Amino acid sequence: MQDFWYIVGAYSIIWVLLGGYMLGLGTKITELNKRIDAVEADKER
Repeated sequence: MQDFWYIVGAYSIIWVLLGGYMLGLGTKITELNKRIDAVEADKER
């Protein structure tokens, strides 16, 4: 039964790491899009 909790703990850690990674990635992508939009806006002027 101890193995079960060990596996559950490992899985939850992995999911937390994955979730944080995905959130960080999403933030970076939005920042990139904002920069691209700003550059394109400058070109149009």
